[in-house]
Amino acid sequence: MNLPHHVPRKTLTDGWIHIRPVGPEDTVEFYAAFLESWPTLRLWMNWGEEIRDIRSAQAHLELKADEWRRGEAYSFLVESEDCRFLGMCGLSQFNWRHRFANVGYWVRPSQRGKAVMPAAVRVLARFAFGELKLHRIELLIEPSNLASRRAAEKSGARFEGQLRGRICNQGLARDALMFSLVPEDVDSRSGAHSET
Repeated sequence: MNLPHHVPRKTLTDGWIHIRPVGPEDTVEFYAAFLESWPTLRLWMNWGEEIRDIRSAQAHLELKADEWRRGEAYSFLVESEDCRFLGMCGLSQFNWRHRFANVGYWVRPSQRGKAVMPAAVRVLARFAFGELKLHRIELLIEPSNLASRRAAEKSGARFEGQLRGRICNQGLARDALMFSLVPEDVDSRSGAHSET
């Protein structure tokens, strides 16, 4: 199925937004952003309850680094040119036979409304299609999560429909809006991507 070999950990950018692989060295900034964000994130996320203090935050990031090494998921810190921690994005739930994956993202509340995540998703998509040779990435969003829906739309992702009972959140089956990006969606939009 041509699973990727070791994927180098490197920073990617469109010149404005930078995404770089997250790891335990980011614990302090991650934990501060998590504490700021969790009251609004908890409605939509199936993770986070295990993060109770700085130690559990570090364990969470160690897990993210391990997932990268094993090729199970690729988690990125999203930061500005001046290295402010803006949020996170990543790829998980890979189907290597059909070469697609799921996109996840969050932005800390103090950075919302600045088009951070649409830009980050486009950079992430170029990584997915270029480095991982995926054919498609999917964004599954609960209908009531308006901020995530706006970010998906602004990233250029195409809305494909509402799927009944597609995701499980807090133990309940929930409907999800399906958005997707394929390589031509990214190629057709302006903005280069580079590696550092």
